[in-house]
Amino acid sequence: MKVSYLKKASRIGRSDDGGVAIEFAIIGTLLVFGSIATLELGRALYLRGEMAYAADVAERQVMMNPEISDSAVANAVRSAFRGNAELLTIEVGEETIDGLKFRTLALNYPMLLVAPTLSSRDLGLDVARRTPIGADIGS
Repeated sequence: MKVSYLKKASRIGRSDDGGVAIEFAIIGTLLVFGSIATLELGRALYLRGEMAYAADVAERQVMMNPEISDSAVANAVRSAFRGNAELLTIEVGEETIDGLKFRTLALNYPMLLVAPTLSSRDLGLDVARRTPIGADIGS
């Protein structure tokens, strides 16, 4: 009887049954996570592009009318942004550098990740613009 147990044990060590399932589990998991990461990256790039477009619209408003109010600039951003505008944080201000006045615009959007992650922090997307005002830019 000892011989038959040894034969069975040696056959189990050489058996290929279930190897394909284990390989698929490893490769399939990597494929799923890679696909989700690719979708998240594409979504982040799309939202960043939408934020840049909204900032450009507001920048054009400032160039056409340097005296425009901060709330009108914020409204122009919100109306041009095609994401969830309620999550968009808009900061409008002014700064002077070397005697030249600028109108500043900073946008922040907390991108909520679809895929679960180990971190509880969301990905923050930022766009900033600085538009010169009060000087003849073309000369």
